[in-house]
Amino acid sequence: MLSWSQKDRVVGFRNDYRNYAGDVFHHGQAKPLARANNLLVDAQYQVNGHTYHLADYLKRENVAGMLVLKNGKVAYKYFAEDNTDSTLWTSRSVGKSVVSTLVGIAIKQGKIHSLDDNITVYEPELKGTAWDGVTLKQVIQHTSGVAWNEDYTNPKSDFAQLTQKVRRKLDGACVRHIVIT
Repeated sequence: MLSWSQKDRVVGFRNDYRNYAGDVFHHGQAKPLARANNLLVDAQYQVNGHTYHLADYLKRENVAGMLVLKNGKVAYKYFAEDNTDSTLWTSRSVGKSVVSTLVGIAIKQGKIHSLDDNITVYEPELKGTAWDGVTLKQVIQHTSGVAWNEDYTNPKSDFAQLTQKVRRKLDGACVRHIVIT
């Protein structure tokens, strides 16, 4: 993924979810977020005496989408690469913030007793694997001790092998450009 061109990223990040089994969680009826009274119009920042605008940053960094909420209301929304409100897009490490928030909620609601619980209490199918004996806290802190090589320059690393499987699967499906609506 790190070697993907911008065009490859658009295709890959829109379709990556197809490569992994997953669950869809439904809770209540989805409602659009309200629009803020005061919209973010022209954000700017300074670095080394130079002033830059948010639009400059979004273009320079090839940002495909951005949402700014203020008090639970949409203050700014940006899409590029033909993305829309309904485009699915792989979040990668952004998910860590969401997961830690949900874990905190689950603890408060009593659905998780303690971060010191073994992960197999909540995922019994992991018994007998490298994850057996690992605590929730260790998983969240990435200190489980379970081997995972994320060396992006090593073609034999776990990350590289996973990426190659994804690429072969996408190439094998002749996926070139899919817009999900």
